[in-house]
Amino acid sequence: MTCAEVRSRLEAMVDGELDAALPDVRQHLAVCDACRRQHEEAASLPSRIRALPAPALPADLVTQVLVRVGPRSRPLREWGLLASEALLGLIVVWYVSGLDGLLGLGQRTLSELAEALGWQPGHALAPSGGVDLFLLLLALGLTLLATYHLSLVSRDLRRSR
Repeated sequence: MTCAEVRSRLEAMVDGELDAALPDVRQHLAVCDACRRQHEEAASLPSRIRALPAPALPADLVTQVLVRVGPRSRPLREWGLLASEALLGLIVVWYVSGLDGLLGLGQRTLSELAEALGWQPGHALAPSGGVDLFLLLLALGLTLLATYHLSLVSRDLRRSR
């Protein structure tokens, strides 16, 4: 075995990864002083590295690392949620306003309130079941979406502190 072949296998030998060629390498090391010195240096390297003092770490190392690897803001997702909330809100307002517009909504609300309080019995409009169910589902969806959006915003605020 040549010196170049042995030197290319010294690291594997020191790491315990050399199996088949180990007898040939040992035989060469027994007769070659230059390769033997290089093997001794390679074999002593791990213990010499462990003997070195550990470098001093900055006090704010954890903070620096967390800032660099922290979550990136996802403005597209947040704006997408805001757009969805606005769209659902507009659908609710449009659906509730109907053909009479918001004025009709106000009049119906006051009429129902007056009926509930007993001020003008018999003047309230009875809401239809389908409309109520649709509005309830829209309001529930809007509430869930807004709650999720607020949880994302508050989580981002906590992480940015």
